[in-house]
Amino acid sequence: GIDISGNIDTKGDLTINNTGQKGLTISGNVNHDGNSSVQNGYLKNSKNNTAGLNITGTFNTTGDANFVNTADGVDGMNISGNITTGGTATYNNAGAGGLNVINNGKVSAKDVYMTNSGAKGVNIDSAARVNGSNNISIDNNSNGGVNVKGIVKANNNINVKSVNGNVVLGDNTDNNNYLDAGKDVNITVNNGSILNYGVEKTLIKAGGNLNMDVTDGTIGTAVQQNGVEAGRTGIGPKDQGSRDFTKSINANVKGKVKATTNKVNKPDDLVINYAAIDSNMNIDHIKADGRVILTVDDDFGNNNNGPRYNMINASTDKSKANIEGTGISLIANGNIGSKGNKVTFNQTDGKNYSMDVLANEDINLKALDDKYTVNNVSTMISREGDINVEFSGNTHIQNITAEGDITAITRGTSLVVDNLGHIKDNSVTPSDYFGERPDGWVADGGYDKDDHKHEVLPNNVT
Repeated sequence: GIDISGNIDTKGDLTINNTGQKGLTISGNVNHDGNSSVQNGYLKNSKNNTAGLNITGTFNTTGDANFVNTADGVDGMNISGNITTGGTATYNNAGAGGLNVINNGKVSAKDVYMTNSGAKGVNIDSAARVNGSNNISIDNNSNGGVNVKGIVKANNNINVKSVNGNVVLGDNTDNNNYLDAGKDVNITVNNGSILNYGVEKTLIKAGGNLNMDVTDGTIGTAVQQNGVEAGRTGIGPKDQGSRDFTKSINANVKGKVKATTNKVNKPDDLVINYAAIDSNMNIDHIKADGRVILTVDDDFGNNNNGPRYNMINASTDKSKANIEGTGISLIANGNIGSKGNKVTFNQTDGKNYSMDVLANEDINLKALDDKYTVNNVSTMISREGDINVEFSGNTHIQNITAEGDITAITRGTSLVVDNLGHIKDNSVTPSDYFGERPDGWVADGGYDKDDHKHEVLPNNVT
């Protein structure tokens, strides 16, 4: 093996190759003016196992740098030191131990490319940092997946791809914004899921757009409020399970959001559970082969007195609904859509799943595709504003109320409403996700009978 424990100062092209069984360790300081190539193991798997490629010291190069740990390097590529590259830095690991930025390891470059096929995946420890002044790409093909506990930050785009393994974001330190991009964040997973580590934090921050595309997996994990019927999520109090931000993918995105889960080989309900935190949710297209659970809030549901944010129709293809799923659950601490730009939806299995919708302010929704002939709504509440909703098929609404006006129409042949104004739903009585609803009598002095005068009740219904 090779152990570089001293100092190297050099110019030109730097090549370090090891095929010895003890692996390659750089524990000293390398300062290089030019391009660098560091390789551990034979390029073609010789089955002559070596230890891994370990960088515990400092490696600085002004040009491009290429770090390779072949399948021979069974202990993987492990970076606990500091690597700074003036150009493009490429990290390619095939060793079973995975590609790991561990302890206080730091990787910095103009562009960072990480590729792994080692069994243990790509792992960024809590104190580790990966920085790109341009773009960062992480590409994994192993069951170990991509596990980001530290911070991956790029001035432009972050691209994460995983095949046969999950992408898991979060940790138990004070870290936030684990994927932090000045422009877009793009995550693609095949035969795996995008998951929250289990923390109530903002996991993704994007100055541009967020694109998530999952085949045979989920985006977040499903939730269901205690006591609600099968096929429904619930919009009641957070402590009853209607929302759990340790299970949703929580993001602050300035641009548009596109998210899909596609079922090819998995029979499961491939849920999308996504939350916009302290930001609007500009929805391009969110489509699940399962339920869609969306939340817009400023503080993870802890109070209802902060800034208000909205769900907005930001479609780039008007032939596609903003939201599509077997069942749909929407909560926004501001508005859902606007009168001139309704949020569009397709409820793809109204026979077995339901919709529930809650907003502090206005709700403006429109079903897009007439091929979905059954709409089923458990409860829809606008605490302070109006409801203007249009359905595509035969529609059953169990409960609907608003402090302002209600317009509910269908392009189907029937519209059945069980409870209009005074709702009969224990899961949101007396409190919904935002707490106790405002006093309707104080708000507008409308209905004055003692039985329901203090409830949120509509002024006009069409």
